Amino acid sequence: MVSQNTPPGDLIVNEMNRTQLQSIIQISISAPNGSPIRISAKSPKLSLTILARQTWSAYPDQPLTLCTRHTPLDIPILGRDWTGGRLKQHLKISPSEKIPTESAQTHHYKEPAEGDWQQKLGFVTIPPASSGKSYSVTREIELGEVFETDGLVKERGVFEVKLDDMSFKKSPGIEWWNWGDLEGEFKGKKLSYRADPKLNDKNREEERKKLPDDVVLPYGCWKNTEDDEGNQMAWLEVDFDERPLRVEIVE
Repeated sequence: MVSQNTPPGDLIVNEMNRTQLQSIIQISISAPNGSPIRISAKSPKLSLTILARQTWSAYPDQPLTLCTRHTPLDIPILGRDWTGGRLKQHLKISPSEKIPTESAQTHHYKEPAEGDWQQKLGFVTIPPASSGKSYSVTREIELGEVFETDGLVKERGVFEVKLDDMSFKKSPGIEWWNWGDLEGEFKGKKLSYRADPKLNDKNREEERKKLPDDVVLPYGCWKNTEDDEGNQMAWLEVDFDERPLRVEIVE
């Protein structure tokens, strides 16, 4: 495949060369039942829907599958020990003096030893950019487990919650991604092997021939978009939509 698309905006953004940029992924949150969100003071639970969509793609008709670790999309999956990252580390509250947050979670950098990373980690498929659709998942969190809420609940307070990309920026980012669908060409496949910068381009047929038929070779989302020889590498751009949601504590 040869892309005829060029990403919107400048070629160099935040010192990152976008020549081989493959997709811009926007992650956002919404209220499952509309905004403002109203939660009970007797049982303060906050439900948020996390959405991910491709706002631009070098291959607009292609779905994209990625590993959810280090992102707000990481939900607990039965039998996969390394899933269920704490959503709190990706949220910011305003006014912060009413609801102080805990320090950010230490990131888990260890890579699975299993031949299939799906045995440990979560994966999702984001629909093609041309579809205009999003992947979405709803999570319910106990406010008391996430924030210090006693004063706010007693006052029947109002606050705003929004995504914060600081934790993601400090993490390894998207560790595994490739073009394809978990329920399509990746169904029954092993999503394995750490991405190799030397293979991080579109011409990998010889390398694929050396792999078992049931193994999918990933790309990585590199912090540096050039290899040691100055060759541009394929990568993803992840954008957090930080527009806030209003939350009200009621009877």
